[in-house]
Amino acid sequence: MYEFHLWGSGNRASVLSAESIALQWLLCHYLNDTDIEFTIVYSNNADNSPTRELPLMVDLSSGQKTASYRDISKRLVSLRGGNEKQTLLQEALLQYVISDVNKLTEYQLYVNKRNFEELTRNLYSQLLYWPLWNIVPSQKRNEVMLRIENWIGDVPDGNGEISTYEDVTIEEVDAKQSEAVENMAQSKTFAIKNAAARKQREELQNIKHNATFLYRVNAVYKKYTEISSQLKNSDSMHTSVVKLLFLANVFIWSQLPNYKEIKTHLLKDVDVDKNEYEKLFDKIESLNSGTKSGITIRKPYFKEQCNIIMTLYNYIASYI
Repeated sequence: MYEFHLWGSGNRASVLSAESIALQWLLCHYLNDTDIEFTIVYSNNADNSPTRELPLMVDLSSGQKTASYRDISKRLVSLRGGNEKQTLLQEALLQYVISDVNKLTEYQLYVNKRNFEELTRNLYSQLLYWPLWNIVPSQKRNEVMLRIENWIGDVPDGNGEISTYEDVTIEEVDAKQSEAVENMAQSKTFAIKNAAARKQREELQNIKHNATFLYRVNAVYKKYTEISSQLKNSDSMHTSVVKLLFLANVFIWSQLPNYKEIKTHLLKDVDVDKNEYEKLFDKIESLNSGTKSGITIRKPYFKEQCNIIMTLYNYIASYI
């Protein structure tokens, strides 16, 4: 008997986690017709995991815990039986989706200000208990920003040169702010102008980062479709592991407040097949409809929940 701890509620994994969505699809479409007994638990508590990340697989007979979509999927392939081996191309493409496609989604959920305020925060408030629903998303946002700080970088322009936004740069805003500090007394006027300068700096950062995302999303999408078309055994479980994770990311993009902007930019690219892109959503709809029946879902026990008592307990226990 196995348990799988995911981000989610009701009977569906949350768009906060592409790996939770992909794993639930994988379970429903590859293990549901086997003799392997499993239960899904939407614990929404990364403290249960040795890596402090969900999804998490727990072998109830031995107590063994397996974290991360990559490692869990390998165990599932083994449990399902057969002699299927992961090819080098399958392994490389899975790593690409984890390292690049997942990162694009994290950017949209946590760094993009509009998405973070309108979607991400609200989702956490539905999944976590007070006051963690307010603390956790901010902590996660800081973690993501640090993790992808260098990756966001500058955006090549149409000539392949690096755009530095010379018309109005962040450095100029900082210089103006420093000058204001020197020339103005500590007053209400100073406070107002200081706040305005900070806001302008944030807006410039958002513009720059969003431009980076739009540039990268096209490059990543085209590279994925190019490599995935070379996978010979499209029906193998290893291939499905890769494709489901990619589809989970695309599904999350479609739920974002700024999805219209993303889709418009992506489909403007002459190398992106619009019909193939739309077919992705037919597949996603089929996958989502298949998760509504035939699986066992239980509510998390108190000790599995992400509440303030268990969070403090786990924090103290980590130092004992």
